Amino acid sequence: MLTDFIYTTESKKVMVAVGKSQDSSRYEFIEFSQFVATPEEDEDCLLYKDRGYVSSPHSSSFLDLNGDCLPDIFMSKIRQEGSKWISFNEILVSKIINGKQKFCLVEDDMRLLPTEQTEFSSEQETIIPLVQFSDVNMDAMFDLLFYHEQKLYVFYNQITASNFRSEDLNDQQ
Repeated sequence: MLTDFIYTTESKKVMVAVGKSQDSSRYEFIEFSQFVATPEEDEDCLLYKDRGYVSSPHSSSFLDLNGDCLPDIFMSKIRQEGSKWISFNEILVSKIINGKQKFCLVEDDMRLLPTEQTEFSSEQETIIPLVQFSDVNMDAMFDLLFYHEQKLYVFYNQITASNFRSEDLNDQQ
């Protein structure tokens, strides 16, 4: 098996290390945006703007969110806007476009907490909810869970088809 991974460079660029050897000793380094479909390639995809970088700690995951048996991406990120730091999430679903697997950005600014709890004055103060995925309601779809201020939040995945939208996550406390 070849290992690939997503990482952020010191200059805050999101990259993919694509495995080139079985022993994980050789990689090709490619900008993450090269794996993302454009709206011209698929009208259901949002334009990927490479805003922010993968947060540390992070809750980035490869998992099937829309039931099509292809790996999708949930990525926790942070970005700076003026004097504020923002924590947010991106969701990208796999699509086969012209015979190649690409990721389609379907949510580019998902915030799990109210806006006032996702904006901070410094990068070090940024609160990033650490997300877990589990099938809480036993419907064969991954649900999103996180703990914040002594409350457990569960977003139930409402997907039954392969057209994912952030509105399909139903917030429950």
